[in-house]
Amino acid sequence: MVEHTVWHHEVNGSLPSLSSFRGSSAEEWKTEGNNLFKRGLFNEAREAYAVALQLLPADESKEQGSELRITIHLNLAQTYFRLGFFEETVLHTDIVLQQDPHNHKALFRGGRAHYELRRYQLALDHFDRLNTSSPDQPETMKELKKCRERTSEQATGVNIYKLYLAAKLKPQIPIDAADFMSPMIKVVQIPGKGRGVVATEAIQPGTKILVCKALQADFTGPTFEDGSSNELVTELIQSVWKNPNTIGKSVYELTTNNAELDSHKQYCDEGLNGEPIADVVRIRKIVNANAFRLDRAPGHEQSSEDGSALFVSASYFNHSCIPNAIWTIYNDVVVFHVFKPVACGEEVTVAYEGESAEPFTARKKNYQARGFLCNCQLCQLDQAEPEGERKARDALIAAERELLDPYRKNGVMIAIPPAGILKSHRGVIQKLERSYSTLADRKSSLKSALFMPYVCQALTSGNRVKFVDYAEKAFESMGVSLKHLLECSETGDVNIFGEGSLYSIHMDGVLAAAAMAGLDNSGGGRFLAALELLKRVTDGSNKQMVKAQFFDNKEN
Repeated sequence: MVEHTVWHHEVNGSLPSLSSFRGSSAEEWKTEGNNLFKRGLFNEAREAYAVALQLLPADESKEQGSELRITIHLNLAQTYFRLGFFEETVLHTDIVLQQDPHNHKALFRGGRAHYELRRYQLALDHFDRLNTSSPDQPETMKELKKCRERTSEQATGVNIYKLYLAAKLKPQIPIDAADFMSPMIKVVQIPGKGRGVVATEAIQPGTKILVCKALQADFTGPTFEDGSSNELVTELIQSVWKNPNTIGKSVYELTTNNAELDSHKQYCDEGLNGEPIADVVRIRKIVNANAFRLDRAPGHEQSSEDGSALFVSASYFNHSCIPNAIWTIYNDVVVFHVFKPVACGEEVTVAYEGESAEPFTARKKNYQARGFLCNCQLCQLDQAEPEGERKARDALIAAERELLDPYRKNGVMIAIPPAGILKSHRGVIQKLERSYSTLADRKSSLKSALFMPYVCQALTSGNRVKFVDYAEKAFESMGVSLKHLLECSETGDVNIFGEGSLYSIHMDGVLAAAAMAGLDNSGGGRFLAALELLKRVTDGSNKQMVKAQFFDNKEN
């Protein structure tokens, strides 16, 4: 594996395509650079312009009004921008602006580079200056509009419905959105955990606390157990190498879950001649510890081909199998909402795998792949159970999945199983129920292994009474009262979840099925209201989003 890459140039041109060119003046090398740029050979053009800059006579290169010198810097800025070296772009535009503060090309190219580095206020300043000197130019006004949108989003967070529509209309396409961190939270050092996020004031359920655009995303997959992909690592290495003081700094501030690697020099290490190098091993470990799967969009069906992404501020949240916040993915933007009341000073946590209904053995395996062990309340309870009891329950869970997996996809029923299968399934449920009832000293009402079996029985019952009975049992197994949720939907109370309760996206499907079937005295209206409240609290969905996700193009 190549760990260090250094890019340097020689006066006579070090790239193969330049070896035959024998220019002797700065003007000749600049012209050669222009020709190469027009042909799309940006690496070679960059090399030619760099040689041209070196060949400027000493007195001319220092002359404030050197038109050739300014032209070469502007050309280098444009070439670096095309290659993704945005820090270098800014370096060259700043040199020009020191000599000519109103240079249109320098302001425009520098503004675009700052935008790509997500320094939106600096980008806005550049385009404001450009608009002042040359008002109402279409290209400038377009960039100004984008910058103003991003700076507004930094203050309040992007509109969730806007994100939803962008992801729905153009899936797997990067979304232009700015990061937002609510003043209600802050990143701090937490004993025994490293960095984490705590509340700076009391936070109510349904509050949007974070919007984070991926630093790098790979939509193609496939993903590994830790949520990463080779393509994601490769692209991130390139980004760190090209922009070490911005992207490199952000990446290297994330943990590898390895103390030795985390102690390495910050931002970007130095190689030959003091040039920056990308630490490949460290970046791979950072991605391994922090990558998110891109499979948490509303209504999305999970796949191993969904891809993965690295989010910076989102990675500061610590894991708990019983979290108080939840995250939702919209293409390459992740949004965090608090779905339980959070007290001032309390840590805000999320479930890294999204769902906590998996057996303890499976959860433990997933977290070990990321390089950490979970010590949350649920894992402590599961760990305290006799190993024989855990294995027996794991076997029952496997038996349940073997029975019904042919009739469901990603937990969603796609066909009604034969009566004999459903009868056998109910037998497995009874055994699962007994596996919990034997644990008299279990200090939790959570019986999450029963959640999906209950959901499947509810959705296939064909009977209103049985549907509601199994739905209530399903919610109860996750520490949630369906009756309380229905009451909250009438009063507007957002306190749906208790401290030790869990949320699953399959709760949404149960409520939607009940609403479509009209399983209450209001023709399904109470279940619809409960669904809308649940979605508003867990991911900020509005009524249009709920309608589109669950009811549009579906037969009643």
